[in-house]
Amino acid sequence: LTLPDGDEVSAGEFFANPDISDDLKRKIDRWVVLHTTKLLGEHRAKGHNTRMFINLSAASLADEALPGWIGVAINAAKLPKGSVVFQFHEDDASRMLKQAQDFSHAVQEKGIPSALSRFGCALNPMHVLKHLAVSYVKVDGSFTQELSNTDAQKHLKGLLEQLHEEEKLTIIPLVENATSVASLWQMGVHFIQGYYVQAPQAALSFDFSDENEM
Repeated sequence: LTLPDGDEVSAGEFFANPDISDDLKRKIDRWVVLHTTKLLGEHRAKGHNTRMFINLSAASLADEALPGWIGVAINAAKLPKGSVVFQFHEDDASRMLKQAQDFSHAVQEKGIPSALSRFGCALNPMHVLKHLAVSYVKVDGSFTQELSNTDAQKHLKGLLEQLHEEEKLTIIPLVENATSVASLWQMGVHFIQGYYVQAPQAALSFDFSDENEM
């Protein structure tokens, strides 16, 4: 969001503002879902096999009507169920475990995958995960930033091994260089995200020539 003075505020900063009501957050999330699915539907109609991850606020996890509404939005955009993944933070899931559990199971029943992001910072992250029906797990970016540290590498490798044993698809964010890619490849990571792959873009103009790319 661009402020009147020209400064920019990230979505994370905006949603963390205590002056923003949960009702407004839920309305914004629905707006994002509606317009993203419409845009993705138009994009895939041109022959692109692109998937989209949509972040949800903690407020939306408590919206019992949201899973059904999401199903309608995806059907209206004529999207296959696996083309949109709904993502929420580990911290939100820890604080709202029942709501996160209900949401993840509700969308799973509709064939719609979900993802847990910023994973691995809780005291017992696997305890939270076992209650959730998520298909993807994106570890916290701090793990990527510490890849040069041997102990940090071992910790991340152990965490990924546990996730793979649970048959979760793993994502590593903030990947900035080839050295990080080499280390992550040896750990069996499924997907990477970051400037090494592509900087953020204003439109869906990236060439997804390989259908396995994301």
